[in-house]
Amino acid sequence: MVVNLRASSSFIGAALSKVVNAASFFVSDISDYTKSEILNFLEKKNIESEDPKVINLLEKFDCNNLFNNMDTAQIEAFKKCYNYIEATEISLGYRNDQQLDSKNQFWQQKQIYETFQYVSLIETLKLVISHENVWQYIESEKSASDNWLCNFKDDVTFKTHRYFQKYPNALRIQLYYDDLIVNNPSGSKTQSDKIGAFYYIIQNLPPHLNSFLGGIHVLALCHTADIEKYGMDAILRSFIYELRKLESDEGVLISTNGKERVLRASLAAVTADGLAAHQLFGLLSSAALYFCRLCMINRYIFHDNQNSICAIPRTKQLHDEHIKIIEEQVTEKDIENARKHCGVKEKSVLHENRYFHFTENYIFDPMHDIFQNVALMEIKLVLNHFITNKEYD
Repeated sequence: MVVNLRASSSFIGAALSKVVNAASFFVSDISDYTKSEILNFLEKKNIESEDPKVINLLEKFDCNNLFNNMDTAQIEAFKKCYNYIEATEISLGYRNDQQLDSKNQFWQQKQIYETFQYVSLIETLKLVISHENVWQYIESEKSASDNWLCNFKDDVTFKTHRYFQKYPNALRIQLYYDDLIVNNPSGSKTQSDKIGAFYYIIQNLPPHLNSFLGGIHVLALCHTADIEKYGMDAILRSFIYELRKLESDEGVLISTNGKERVLRASLAAVTADGLAAHQLFGLLSSAALYFCRLCMINRYIFHDNQNSICAIPRTKQLHDEHIKIIEEQVTEKDIENARKHCGVKEKSVLHENRYFHFTENYIFDPMHDIFQNVALMEIKLVLNHFITNKEYD
């Protein structure tokens, strides 16, 4: 029961604790009632309750500590039966914080270590590939016919991708990043409890597997404040390290169901909302003068509705030139000025991947860009036209 509730995305931890407590009280009451009835029965039959056999019988109905150490027991069971992959805690640094000593009632300075949780990419892929039907899905994947664009494999990006053309059955990793709030979003402490969540899916698998939560794999969880302090480089360094192994010509040798296979994978796409994407790609925020991550249109031209002007597209070569210009600056003022005139903030750790560059990542977030912005404005303009135009009176 508890495991099924934990697996539900709509069931929060606070509610689970209440269910566990209620179930514990319920079972405890049943246990006490059962033992009471047994003792009453034994008393009527003139059987001594102090008899060792009676005591042993009553102990079998003792369920007062039913959920004690449940989390530890579950993890051990997962490791034993389901090849559970335990997250690795990676240290970033430390900060000095003030904490209240409840015993002596005074504030004292304490060193707090700042860490994040990372789940091995290679170990997760090994676990997924260990299912024989998953490997069959990968080997039987086909492109759509009649020029239909159904998935990444049908796109020109895949057809011109050096790594995937060399290894067509290599796993295609689609990375996702966003912040989430784990406490009450209407409370006063929403900022301090924001978590940066990194997930990924394996594009090679069919939609019916990738569309449910079991097909979405956790890569890393960290405090958003730590990303701002230490940068994306510190969080994604382990991911890039493992990706290099998977992208090498040797790959990673694994054994599944008595068969040896070479595990290969590469980063195919990155999905995120505007803010998260700009953080991942080392760009200034969407409020910058050069706000677009695919072209060099500036905000003034965009607001003047001069969209007929063909903006210069961002390319790997152009981006490298922007990075070089920024690195050549000496003073902080010159650095900020150089960033402002190109929309680039810093190098992206994702570009240490040999086969990925954000200028070739043509994926935007329709939920934020269209449904929460463009569509709302269009509806307002249409309604304004009908309301203010007299011919519709």
